[in-house]
Amino acid sequence: MKAKVFLLVVVFVTALASANISAAPLVFFGEDLAAGGPGGMPNSFAARDAFTGHLTGFGLQDFESFTGGTLFPDANPLTFTGSSVTGFLTGGGVLNVPFNGRFAVSGTNYLDTSFNRRITFSSPVAAFGTFVIDANEVNNNPATATQNDQVLTQEQIDARPFDTIDGIFRIVTERSPGVYELLFSLGTFPALNSSALFAGIIDVANPFTNIILVNGTSGLDPLFRDGFGYDNFMVATADQVVPEPATMILLGSGLLGLAGLRKKFKK
Repeated sequence: MKAKVFLLVVVFVTALASANISAAPLVFFGEDLAAGGPGGMPNSFAARDAFTGHLTGFGLQDFESFTGGTLFPDANPLTFTGSSVTGFLTGGGVLNVPFNGRFAVSGTNYLDTSFNRRITFSSPVAAFGTFVIDANEVNNNPATATQNDQVLTQEQIDARPFDTIDGIFRIVTERSPGVYELLFSLGTFPALNSSALFAGIIDVANPFTNIILVNGTSGLDPLFRDGFGYDNFMVATADQVVPEPATMILLGSGLLGLAGLRKKFKK
């Protein structure tokens, strides 16, 4: 009988692990065209609330501890209040410099930057979310691009990793040197100046140690460029993610099975 109990425990644990491994990533997205400020962002805030609703806690970097109007240095350290995770941002930018109607989502500071920015975390992260302001605006048309004074064809543009002429904002992670995985790719192009969106990803099965914020008109190189505003970087570790219902059902079924078998063993 003890052998049967041990076997059931092994099967239950294996099934639970399989459920976690096979869990699909969750993507959260909300967009508000011509938001103009935090008051015009109901869709973005709803997506943020749905994202945080899947978490028991998260770390937040809202840039309020930095001095507005100053340069944000390349490879600047990042702390995420509420989490043990730290990191650094490669690429830098400027804090709180209004342009094209960009604005802070909370407080007064936000990160204004062009090209792509990479965040490297001190430990694996299972969830990342951020607000993006003035993304994919209508007056930034990347329909043509040149390299070495030569106009690139559509085929040449499409051949570049994650390059795009549709202007869609992307979040990418580099799993190993030169091996990239697309985590998020949504948004409207062309959008309007002062538009806002929230982008969030939760992937418990495959946590990531870095994310690359890919400007909507650029790929992994600086050939195309666009200026965005970023605010409220949010991160969470796997143990801060609320289990999906399927996992909870499996857990409950396994516990009931163990209880039943224990009762039968006592008889």
